[in-house]
Amino acid sequence: MMKSNWSSFLRSSARTTFAGLVVSLLPVSLTATAQTGSPAPGQPVSVLDFGAIPGDGQDDSAAFQSALDAAPTNGLVVVPAGTYELDSTVTVANRHLQGLGMPALLCRMADTCVEIGGWQGNRQQDGSASKLFGSRFERFRLVGGNDQLRRAVRVSMGDYPRLERLLIQDIAGDCLLVQPRRAFSWVENLLVRDVKCDGTGGDGFIVRVPQDADQTFINETIWSNIETRSVAGRAFVIHNPSNIGGGEAKISKLQIEYSEFDSIGSSDAPIVSLETENDGLIEFVLFHWVTIESTSGSRTGPCIDADSSNGGLIERIFVEGSICFGAGSGVQAPESGTISVESSAGF
Repeated sequence: MMKSNWSSFLRSSARTTFAGLVVSLLPVSLTATAQTGSPAPGQPVSVLDFGAIPGDGQDDSAAFQSALDAAPTNGLVVVPAGTYELDSTVTVANRHLQGLGMPALLCRMADTCVEIGGWQGNRQQDGSASKLFGSRFERFRLVGGNDQLRRAVRVSMGDYPRLERLLIQDIAGDCLLVQPRRAFSWVENLLVRDVKCDGTGGDGFIVRVPQDADQTFINETIWSNIETRSVAGRAFVIHNPSNIGGGEAKISKLQIEYSEFDSIGSSDAPIVSLETENDGLIEFVLFHWVTIESTSGSRTGPCIDADSSNGGLIERIFVEGSICFGAGSGVQAPESGTISVESSAGF
């Protein structure tokens, strides 16, 4: 049976319960686009228009990418409820990919399931100003489908990207990596909110700059209400291995709030790790109302470890209103003034 066009489906199946449910879930009025046409201005695009069929066991990555490429800049691409199989990386750049009813993405590739890119400096390619809108990815469940999968999500470039309401489960590698891909690129004004990482063979959340990339920054990021469970590695990692001196490649102004981290990994490893090498700089990091705990039997490693023994600089790290539980110690840092702890327990 041929895959039906989404617009035809909506018109012909209005009498069915399923069509009524889908229409009720759409965030705005939908006049769906045909596969060969351009979407109407301001109207969402559906991945069903481009051949995606939930639950059929076939690769839907090309359909997802075609829908994203066809959508206008800052446009909305919707994914109805169901399970979609992805064999290749899906890239979201200056678009909004939104699930309806928390659809599942079965990640069957070996590298990255979803990559978030976008403009830098809030500018379009021709130099003109864009709207205050970055790439958005929200309301999905990502499930591991390959024991070689390196990570579920990577944020590689752009201003004002947003990742919200994500459940990442049973990933062989890491949950979420924020790392610019090249020199003279950055990630700024990132918001990660309501994201849970449940079960990994690697680390949970990672913020890292490349080693040899000049003028590469991760600045002004907020992580709110995020959580790790059953993570085999570290729950949160901030790593700057840069050998570019003078603070020309740095991680700065990172706020983690109202979150909970748990690790079941090596008992002597930290749950949260800040690492610098060479000339790397990490500065202005705030842990605000964060619970850091270990549910493993006997953990000797600390809740937070600030390690600059391989070079670089870590400074102005603040822990406020937070809890450290079940670890060998609260903070491990080379200098007593590296981390300031206030109104917290167990540190």
